[in-house]
Amino acid sequence: MLLAAAVGGPARASAAEAGFVLPDRPVWQGEVFPLAYELAVPRSEFYNVDGLLEWDPAPIVIQEWSRPQLVERSIEGTPLAVVTYTTRAMAREAGAIILAPGRQKIVVRTGATTRSGAAQAPVTEIRALASPPQRLTVRPLPAPAPGGFTGGVGRFTLTGAVEPLTVEVGEPVRWTLTLDGEGSWPFISGLPPRSVSRDFRAPLPPEVRRTSREGALFTSTLAESVVLVPTKPGPHVLGPVTMAYFDPNRGTYETLEVPAVTITVTGTALAEDTPSAEAATASTAVAPADPIRPEAVLPGDPVLPAGEVPLPLSPEAWHRGLLLTLVLPGLAWLVFAVQRTWRRDPWRPQREARDHLVSTLRRLRSAADETARRPLLRRWQHDAALLWGRTEAAPIPEAFGPEATWGMLWREAEAALYAPAPTLSPDWVVRAEAALAAKRVRAFPFLRVFHPQNLAPFLAIVLVLGWTPDLQAQATTTAVVAADPIAAYRAGNFAAAEAAWRSAVQARPTDVAARYNLSLALAQRGRWGESAAQAIAAFVQDPRQPGVRAQLDLALDRAGYLPPEVVALQQANQLEAVILWASPAQWQRVVIACAGIGSLGLILLLAHGFHPDRRRLRAGLGLLAFGLIGTAVGGAALRVFGPFADRELHVVWQDTLLRSVPIEGEIAQETSALPAGALATVDRRFLGWSRLTFAEGATGWVRGEMLVPIWRAPEAVAPVPIPPAGARPPLSGPAPAAR
Repeated sequence: MLLAAAVGGPARASAAEAGFVLPDRPVWQGEVFPLAYELAVPRSEFYNVDGLLEWDPAPIVIQEWSRPQLVERSIEGTPLAVVTYTTRAMAREAGAIILAPGRQKIVVRTGATTRSGAAQAPVTEIRALASPPQRLTVRPLPAPAPGGFTGGVGRFTLTGAVEPLTVEVGEPVRWTLTLDGEGSWPFISGLPPRSVSRDFRAPLPPEVRRTSREGALFTSTLAESVVLVPTKPGPHVLGPVTMAYFDPNRGTYETLEVPAVTITVTGTALAEDTPSAEAATASTAVAPADPIRPEAVLPGDPVLPAGEVPLPLSPEAWHRGLLLTLVLPGLAWLVFAVQRTWRRDPWRPQREARDHLVSTLRRLRSAADETARRPLLRRWQHDAALLWGRTEAAPIPEAFGPEATWGMLWREAEAALYAPAPTLSPDWVVRAEAALAAKRVRAFPFLRVFHPQNLAPFLAIVLVLGWTPDLQAQATTTAVVAADPIAAYRAGNFAAAEAAWRSAVQARPTDVAARYNLSLALAQRGRWGESAAQAIAAFVQDPRQPGVRAQLDLALDRAGYLPPEVVALQQANQLEAVILWASPAQWQRVVIACAGIGSLGLILLLAHGFHPDRRRLRAGLGLLAFGLIGTAVGGAALRVFGPFADRELHVVWQDTLLRSVPIEGEIAQETSALPAGALATVDRRFLGWSRLTFAEGATGWVRGEMLVPIWRAPEAVAPVPIPPAGARPPLSGPAPAAR
């Protein structure tokens, strides 16, 4: 069945048709299904196809179309030439989808010409075929999805490998998971999370490799490797790891499982706070080891407040600035181009003369006598000659060509000026106004603004960066601050000092000193997890302070977690260390200033292109070079800071559960372990709960008191039980997320 089923009507063999061939059943959301586009043309008419298939597949996703295949079919006794394009497709959203028409040009025979007796050459013409709108039904995946579902729909295999199986303490172990198969790879957010014992250290973030065959969008291999360093001898179990996916053929969720693997670790356990030389050497041989931390065992001294640091720019302000920077050089070029076109316009004198004639005739109409009329008539003659493009000092009436009206007006004006008895006809002004109204003058040639001579100065680099100030004031809360929290801290009253500095952070969340002092007070009370989170916030807000960095190293070591994003900042080489001269919010402003300087330089270069001047050229080149270098350095710094430039970023300071709904208790919902140190943004709050959004797009709910915002004021928290001195939470592996 060619087009009858696809288009929804009876097959016709008398005319060319086009249409999609869809599955004869509803497809699942994310299912990969075959898709074809067919052209059916009477065989006696078909000659060839012309060009490529034109079709917008949105909202579905497709691979590249195959080369067209030609076969012959017969419908109702009429032979047809059927051209078929094939591909594979996937629907992102559930519901009824109306496919846009596909368009393909074909070459058809319309006759033949006779050459050299019996030889015939075909006469052809090009026709365009368009398919009618067609409906595709997409079924949603069954709800609820099981735990461990990462968006995979299709057929997959999951394998794991651990090597070596026998190591000594301090030697690296590589644990690799590999997902392979055909399915909804554009949907898959990643491999399932893995939990790691506290007896291992993960010095580096996981290494992710994804490979696909050319043109095979829905067939890929995803491998994720993590390097673990054991710190204690004995048998250790890694795994098992499970992953759920949806099988569209069965219509059910299936589970893949990689069994647990036991590795044997020999040697002597590493000290808690001071890694052994052998372990450090072994780790360094494989990959950069953990950042070297100072051997401080106690928090430092509190400091006095030194003011607040700026907030990062909101996305709206950033985007407005980008648009502004693009528009300003364009507007400058348009002004210069219009000025040049106006100056060089050959019809400008005629338009100006016409305007002057209108004013002169208006004044002639009210002239009282010959004395007042004479200078106005001379002015009229001067402008009339310009209007007609005459350059003679005294044009004759015949110089106005076939226009007898203008010639007559000129003679009468001459007589009124130079005759022995000067007179001017009473209706002369009326006739002059009528002649002027009938005279057409070319308008300003705006299209000449885009002449190549005007476009040439515009062929320069437009800096795509700018800024519009964010005028929205940040809300603050009223807080009761202790009279002297530093004195309370030094007197050993850490609870009072914590309460005072917590209130200060609530009122001034970008006060680095308040963040640092609060981290000290929390550390003194044994709450290392929250202390480390506050130290991360203080470090990101002002990475230049050595005391803040020392407290960060100490708190992270005692808290037992180490976010990979912080590791990347701490392990910056000498060149990358330049980024620690400023916070991400300050780097944004550096980029803005340099982009503005570069834009000014570009405008000066444009001005030089239209009005050559060596001083403009030198100044423009210097400002443009400075702006480009500064913008490049600032952009590189912002890339290294990564998520820390987001003003809604939060740190999870304690191991907790990530929930699919903001409710605790024995109810049916999906949960996953969320380790301390995970970074996510908060986009919604509900009765003390906060919804987290992770970088890969996963979301989930946690209690607000488990979070420390990097830039915002923290939520009011209830008292948290103080852990015993020296207590350390278990170390987890890569941060899991609710899928």
